Amino acid sequence: MSPWRHPVIFLGICSLLCVLLILALVGCDDRASPTPTSAASTPSAPWNNPNPESNPTEKVFFSAFSMEAKHLDPAVSYDVGEYTFISPIYEPPLQYDYYKRPYTLVPLTTTALPSIQYLNAQQQPLPENTTEAVAFTVYTLTLKPHIQYQPHPALAKDHEGKLLYHALTGSEGFQTLADFPSTGTRELTAEDYVYQIKRLADPRLGSPIYGLMSEYIVGLTELNKALTEALAAKRTTSHKNQPLRLDLRDFPLTGAKTTSSDPLTYQITIKGKYPQFIHWLTMSFFVPMPWETEYFYQQPGMLENNLSLDTYPIGTGTFMLTENNPQRRMVLSKNPNFDHEVYPASDAPEDQAMQRLAGLTLPLLDKIVFVLEKESTAYWNKFLQGYYDLSGISSDAFQTAIQFDNAGNPVLSPTLSSKGIRLRVQSSPGFFYWGFNMKDDVVGGFGEKARQLRQFIRQHLNVDEYIRLFMNGRGIHAAGPLPPDIEGYTLQPPIALDPTLDTIEKPKTLYFDTYSTGDPEENLRNRWLQTQFEKMGITLVIRATDTNRFQEKFRTGNLQLFFYGWDGDYPDPENFFSIFYGPNAATLGEGGFNGINYQSADFDRAFEAYRQHPLTPSPQKTALISEMIHRLNEDAPCVWGMYPRTFGLLHEWLVPTKPSGIIRNNLKYLSLDPKLRLERQWAWNQPVVWPLWVLFAILVGGVGWYGSQRYRHHHGKGH
Repeated sequence: MSPWRHPVIFLGICSLLCVLLILALVGCDDRASPTPTSAASTPSAPWNNPNPESNPTEKVFFSAFSMEAKHLDPAVSYDVGEYTFISPIYEPPLQYDYYKRPYTLVPLTTTALPSIQYLNAQQQPLPENTTEAVAFTVYTLTLKPHIQYQPHPALAKDHEGKLLYHALTGSEGFQTLADFPSTGTRELTAEDYVYQIKRLADPRLGSPIYGLMSEYIVGLTELNKALTEALAAKRTTSHKNQPLRLDLRDFPLTGAKTTSSDPLTYQITIKGKYPQFIHWLTMSFFVPMPWETEYFYQQPGMLENNLSLDTYPIGTGTFMLTENNPQRRMVLSKNPNFDHEVYPASDAPEDQAMQRLAGLTLPLLDKIVFVLEKESTAYWNKFLQGYYDLSGISSDAFQTAIQFDNAGNPVLSPTLSSKGIRLRVQSSPGFFYWGFNMKDDVVGGFGEKARQLRQFIRQHLNVDEYIRLFMNGRGIHAAGPLPPDIEGYTLQPPIALDPTLDTIEKPKTLYFDTYSTGDPEENLRNRWLQTQFEKMGITLVIRATDTNRFQEKFRTGNLQLFFYGWDGDYPDPENFFSIFYGPNAATLGEGGFNGINYQSADFDRAFEAYRQHPLTPSPQKTALISEMIHRLNEDAPCVWGMYPRTFGLLHEWLVPTKPSGIIRNNLKYLSLDPKLRLERQWAWNQPVVWPLWVLFAILVGGVGWYGSQRYRHHHGKGH
């Protein structure tokens, strides 16, 4: 017999459904108000909130990532996406002032900027303004006292001061850092910075800047050789499954060492005079590394359980990595031992919104949660629901999010403005360009015919149209290699039109080398470029290859025209002019990044003179910048493309931030109002409950109807 025909069973089921619906509706009513009913109560999040930490008692910042971070080891990582996680954890000795533009170096873990001493070949001191050849430059850095590392099991000790987890066998069953019962900390020392510099030479790591730094840091090449030999010797005596352990403290490095008198002072010695080296001291390659951590991770069982500096780093920064699940989310939690930096002050009127935070100990957040979002549409929708705190703007969403006023300035659409969302525009520290291979027989060389051809193409390529069509206006037409906020940006004059160039003899065909990315707009961009050259009377042939083949062409100079970009490592004009420096020509050897193969004796002399000057602005430096820009504009080795601009959206509960394309450790400056966020989430995600009431009414009606039918049937039989 069907249970639906048995009155007791039927009524029981209906009653149960009614009770469940009533409870659901009661729960809905209880949660509909985001205001706590008492001081002890906490409003719950909307039903569809994907973030369990979303509550007004903690300042938790929610963002996302789309690709797994492969390297969190600061000696290895050289990826912008990985810097998102690395920068809050580690602290290099220096950083950039949060407010000042052009960017200005300031101390981070040091008491002051490094003192700089020049030496001659006999290692005798030279005056700062010396005209004598500088053989060595010595940077001396002194650390602030009492800076502590984040809690980590590598630093845990017992009551006798012995390290707890430095004699592991691999059989203990530790699979995550959370499995270790104890953690510890200790004070930062100068030796930790020296240890990290030594790691740049470790052949097991393959640091991406070893090649460059070996040209400057005294003894780095010799250290690499010594470590290579030591590892080879260990391989002959060690079991094949046994980790190859080296204690870098046993290997001296002439160019990086502590002073005997002060454990908080160390020196870096480089070859020659390279003022821009100090900028490298803001990067994660030069952060401190306690020897205990590397020893800890070199023990048996660690790599088998994916425990390493690539997965669980340790530093003195504002945040520590407490969850590493690259298939789901990454979590940074506030470093409980951090107390040596406060929110900076500024007198600029445009920074007033942030001034109420001045003097507060950093960081201002309790936690940062990065969620894996592979689809930009999903991220965008969750941002509009209030579940992510800030967002970029994808091409698909751009037309509905951004409008342009009569002056061409971007403004938010009324829909987003009504939600309290703010638009933040920042310039990226780089530029894009269409390059001519100066080794090419047609477009290259310094003959007048080729020079005029390059100038003619530069004059007629409609860069503004490209920015409008393919970048949604997110770019500034470049006038030279120096982006906004970089010294010398304002020295770049617009290119003057020359009508006589229209009469020059032009080749019938030119070749544009590119690589296929799978981007749906790729064919549109190529067709646009061909149309541009058709208007010039030139047939442009597109030669598309894969990425590897294109890079090979780039290295060997086997291309004619190409589109490329440069993202600055540090905010000094030298870094941006370096891609035109002759000795950096790609065809001269491995690692050359001057793919244009521009080799001008006049430009090179000015460049070499510029890089010998101190970092502080001066009339001499200004003159050299102008000279290099003039030389590039005359020779026209490329068509200046655009300085990209990033459009970011911030919810109203996020305190305004200072836009920056070069400061990577900016998460420590974020602050937000979690209570306001929760209120907006409820307002934008109201549950639709009327279908439940309809279903409830139907069930009640059904129960009544069924009861009446049973009553009539029963009493009908009685008659």
